[in-house]
Amino acid sequence: MRKILYILVILSGSTWGQQFSLEDCIQYGLTKNLQLKKIENEIARAKNNHQQAQLNFIPNLNGGASYGYNWGQSLDPFTNQFASTQVNNASIYLSSEWELFTGLRNFYGTKIGKNNVEYAQLFLNIEKKKLETEICKKYLNCLLSIQTVKLDHQYIAQLDSQIYFIQQKIETGHATETEIITVKSQKSLRINTLLQDSILLKNALLDLKFTMNYPLKDNIEIQEKLQNISAFEQNTEVENLDEVNIQLKKITLSELEVKRSKSGYIPSLSLFASIGTGYSGNYKQTNTTGETSTVPLGSQLRDNLYQNASISLRIPIFNRHVNKRQQKNLEIDLQNENIELDYAKQNLELRIQSVINELESLNEASKIIEEMITQAENNFEMNKIRYQHGKITRLELTESQMLLFQNKQELINLHYKIYFATKILEVTLRKD
Repeated sequence: MRKILYILVILSGSTWGQQFSLEDCIQYGLTKNLQLKKIENEIARAKNNHQQAQLNFIPNLNGGASYGYNWGQSLDPFTNQFASTQVNNASIYLSSEWELFTGLRNFYGTKIGKNNVEYAQLFLNIEKKKLETEICKKYLNCLLSIQTVKLDHQYIAQLDSQIYFIQQKIETGHATETEIITVKSQKSLRINTLLQDSILLKNALLDLKFTMNYPLKDNIEIQEKLQNISAFEQNTEVENLDEVNIQLKKITLSELEVKRSKSGYIPSLSLFASIGTGYSGNYKQTNTTGETSTVPLGSQLRDNLYQNASISLRIPIFNRHVNKRQQKNLEIDLQNENIELDYAKQNLELRIQSVINELESLNEASKIIEEMITQAENNFEMNKIRYQHGKITRLELTESQMLLFQNKQELINLHYKIYFATKILEVTLRKD
């Protein structure tokens, strides 16, 4: 039987891998979690879009070149003469366009880009807090399973002691075989419970590794001692918390979108300039003897040089009310975001107050259970003595033992619930 118990200890245990504290698990998860990596990529995208919006203030520059052959009747772009024979031509150019004023669209585009970066960073902070809370929950589930397995072992050890004591009483004729069979049956049931609890522990560790994005095939050992949570002020003030700030950022973005939409009514001004030259095989010259030849490349590039500069003013007059409808929809979005802000504040205040109330209730329940454990321990010790003297039955002793273990299990549950609720409150009220 001891060999069986030893095997069960191995099944329930955790552990031949690196040892992790709760904070280690949280830090590992924050660096390895795939969802957080996707959000970090979105931050990089937002920064890239912001930089692009800033570059919209400077002019663009384009260049080009062409080379071709013409057959049959065609108009030469440089001599403005019709060519009826096969001729070749080439050209090069540079052009630039500068939007001097876009009705403030570029200005608001830059503002929106900057706020999108800040929004993505706030979203990342919120998701990190959610992950931290989730890892804490899974970690505490593992600790609860470990403690449950330990209580199973303690209970089985108590049954072993009783079996040994009953065997001694049987030898002296003060107990029957029925009593020892009953205890051994209880032990078998408890061993089965231990096996089930050990499987639950392995699954809890697997769940924790999945949440951390830790290799599932690798073993992991967790520390049973929890670090104290740093002192923090418990209040229901929600201003400057990330959940509120991100909603405020949405409102800012909606306001900027409305302003950018209104800028569609404002005229825009742009400047265009280009320079280029070219070569044509149809560009001929006649010498003093009357012979014709193609003008040399250098001369043509100099003679065919052209420059162009223009300024364009665009005045919006009527576009079938597209801007008007868009602006109206954006204003509705802004109203909804303000409603969402009020809801976010109320929901956050409710969550915080609920956790505070739960902590008060759990602490009171913990005090009561501690008193019950003290009484159950005293009662069980007295019943063991009374049972040895034949004053109570085996059933009464077992009932007092079961009550003690149930109270211990309940106290462990309460302690982990208190820690988890405190952690939730600390994470929620943390102002990063």
